Amino acid sequence: MAERQPRAAFRFTTTWEVPAAPGRVFQTLADLSAYPAWWPQVEIQEIRPDQTCLVHVRGLLPRRIQVTLSPRTADEVVHRLGIWVSGDLQGWAQWLLGPGREPGTTLARYHHEVTLNASRLRSVALSGPVRLNHAWLFRQGHRGLVRHLDSSVAGTRPTH
Repeated sequence: MAERQPRAAFRFTTTWEVPAAPGRVFQTLADLSAYPAWWPQVEIQEIRPDQTCLVHVRGLLPRRIQVTLSPRTADEVVHRLGIWVSGDLQGWAQWLLGPGREPGTTLARYHHEVTLNASRLRSVALSGPVRLNHAWLFRQGHRGLVRHLDSSVAGTRPTH
């Protein structure tokens, strides 16, 4: 009998200061299908009628991560968004938005709890670069979101 390799579990919390009001940031983050417009490392492969998205994520790891993102919660009053994650990663993620340090800004906190399902990625994950990959991906996402929100105010499209 083959020995079953343990799953790698990860918890990430990332905080972004975004120069836009929480309502605008919420609307942008709530639209999973539009992420590629501002986060080039996110590639949408399919969008289902329930807004579930099949996604490939390109990062620093030697392989793309393939996941399905399914909306879980969207509470515009408290600015909370949640998604279920399945595929190469299994678990959940959540955005919590609140007022930033300056008027008209948002503090966006992303919390992600997942296990790594893909055996093709486990050896990479267990060797340590997953946290570096996550940090790099989220720096790119933050820059892209800020650029996107800034350009939408100016009436132009972001350049990548």
